[in-house]
Amino acid sequence: MLYRPFLLATLFFISPISWANNNGTQPPNSWGFEITGRFANTPYVTADGEIADAPPFLFYYDNGLFFWDGLNLGLHAYDWNQWQLNALGRFRYFDVPSEYTNITKQNALDLGLQLRYKISADISLDTELFNDQDGRYHANLTGRYDWNAGDWHLSPYATLRYKDSNFNNYYYGLGIDEPGAAVDITFGAKARYNFYNDFYLTGSAQIRVLDDNTFQSSVIQDRTETEYYLGVAYFTDSDKKSSSRLESKPYLRVAHGWATPSSLGEILTFDAKNDEFSNTLTSVFYGQPITDHLFGLDMPLYLTPGIVWHHESSVQPDSYEAVLAFKGYYTFNIPFKLRPGFGVGVSYADKITYIEQHEMDINGYRASQLATYLDLSLDINLYDIISTAALKDWWLGYSIHHRSSIYEISAAYGNIKGGSNYQTFYLQYHW
Repeated sequence: MLYRPFLLATLFFISPISWANNNGTQPPNSWGFEITGRFANTPYVTADGEIADAPPFLFYYDNGLFFWDGLNLGLHAYDWNQWQLNALGRFRYFDVPSEYTNITKQNALDLGLQLRYKISADISLDTELFNDQDGRYHANLTGRYDWNAGDWHLSPYATLRYKDSNFNNYYYGLGIDEPGAAVDITFGAKARYNFYNDFYLTGSAQIRVLDDNTFQSSVIQDRTETEYYLGVAYFTDSDKKSSSRLESKPYLRVAHGWATPSSLGEILTFDAKNDEFSNTLTSVFYGQPITDHLFGLDMPLYLTPGIVWHHESSVQPDSYEAVLAFKGYYTFNIPFKLRPGFGVGVSYADKITYIEQHEMDINGYRASQLATYLDLSLDINLYDIISTAALKDWWLGYSIHHRSSIYEISAAYGNIKGGSNYQTFYLQYHW
């Protein structure tokens, strides 16, 4: 699957930048984030089929070309009349019980194409073709209705899914049985209620009915899979934009850093240890401004995609990591400009690095390519150190590059704990 690194780089990195180059510092059409809880049942043969999960932050962003919609990343490839073609990446939960985790991976990052037909302003029909990391195919046909009434928004839908034999044998046969190619159907609805300013209560529910072939698999005991979400979200309203242009400037950040086996807490208390194999990374991050004032504070917020290269060493090969995050900064004038920053998002690793795999081996876990990403930074304006006008938009800083599986509380990463930390130094330029 040689095209996957290119498509991931496009979704995570290239598409936000290409739009920004044409539109400068215009705010996006919409953006937001959501904290939610997930509840599901697994259809597999197991003593406990109930799942309660704390997913990572869900993010939302749409600038007309690139969109991040919770578990979906996409690029609006083409629009004409009522038709729209999108390149799409989608995270898919795979609620396999713990007794099967050594047989198969948990969860999947699917890549594919979506063709949308707008039957009317409220009704749409989506045709999708996806494959997972190992080329197993499935296709979806989804009809959706969007209903709005005051502070309420409701979106019921139905999906007919075709699964090729490789897909169904792996995800519903677990390599133990072979139910073969099949078709199942899902009914669901998403809802949100605007209870205060830009804050919403959110929820969704769906039920998937498995086909006869799949239900007869020896590892399946229930014909239905159910899934529920309940959460609180912050969404902007594009109709309330106060300005058509932001004061904050885009940036480019280049960093280089060294791995450490120490935890995030140990690093923050200045008790970090050196990695005995001196593993290193080099990263390039772009920052596209989203808003000048987060929650009314003088705190610019950015969408920041990044490409990270983990260098070859005696214990690991070269590999890449794709990151997509939201990051905010707050500037102190004391009297020089000192700027702490905090970023949170998602990270996809092509290969698990030595420093991360070593911790997984100690804890007896299967590492996850997908992880929560944190970026803690502190930088200083170079103009305040060297009074040269050309340095006014340059910043020198230190950051912690952190991948985390959220301490066994998230099924998104297979209910594991562990991750990796790198201490980096960077130069950042705003224009």
